[in-house]
Amino acid sequence: MRFAISTYSFGPQADPLRVLEIGRRAGFPALELGSYTFWPEALTFAQEDALRSAVRSDGLALSIHFIHRGVDLGAHEEGARLHFLRQLQETVRLAGRLGAGVIVVHLGYVTRPVPPEHLPSARREARALALDTLGRTAPLAEGEGVLLCVENLHLRPNEVLLSYQDYVDFIREVDSPAIALTLDFGHAHVSMGIEQAIATFRPLIRHLHLHDNTGERDAHGEIGAGTIPFARYTPFLKQFDGIGAFEVRDARDEEGAVLRSLHALQRLLDAFPSGGPA
Repeated sequence: MRFAISTYSFGPQADPLRVLEIGRRAGFPALELGSYTFWPEALTFAQEDALRSAVRSDGLALSIHFIHRGVDLGAHEEGARLHFLRQLQETVRLAGRLGAGVIVVHLGYVTRPVPPEHLPSARREARALALDTLGRTAPLAEGEGVLLCVENLHLRPNEVLLSYQDYVDFIREVDSPAIALTLDFGHAHVSMGIEQAIATFRPLIRHLHLHDNTGERDAHGEIGAGTIPFARYTPFLKQFDGIGAFEVRDARDEEGAVLRSLHALQRLLDAFPSGGPA
């Protein structure tokens, strides 16, 4: 597994080239452009050129987290949904230009205001609409050589998908080689658990998000600040052939939180024998 530093850890106004430089000094082979930002509009030409050069010349592995705040791929209002579809497709084109291999995607929430007894039917509608959004984007992603990796969220009642199996069924229904899954360790810890997530998602996992919490709320804490027993998952992490992006956030010590997290997990991986059972 290769670890990625994410602009998410440095806040909404993070300069991606500054984060890239911090990552280079720390030995990160990968960078993720985080979810605060709609990157096709935010990146300057100079930043695009620098990132593309880092990918092509330096071997940087790049991923993009599609903006998710206020974005619902299964939005019931057609105008909003088509806007989100265009944004997602613009992000796929950006990934193609930069050489990014993965776009992380949140499906979002059920946006139709309905009484509780009508929520299941509204959720089914939102699921069908989100399926259409990804289905219409998948051919573009295939052409650009980009994976759209749906991220497991918190399994709350207002979400489009409510169980791990729902995610598996959804991704398989899209039926595209460009659609896979991002396993978010912190989200799994506050929902149905990490062990069950690995067992259920394993054939579909192509990307990881790494952060910690106590199991009570999604804190995006640094590794070791919560109760996730990362040592238990070292065999899986050791054998995972992909990127694990740190999504830790500590506004008081942004860089320190990332570096401590990197060192904590690297020590676990270094201590685990290669070829051990996963």
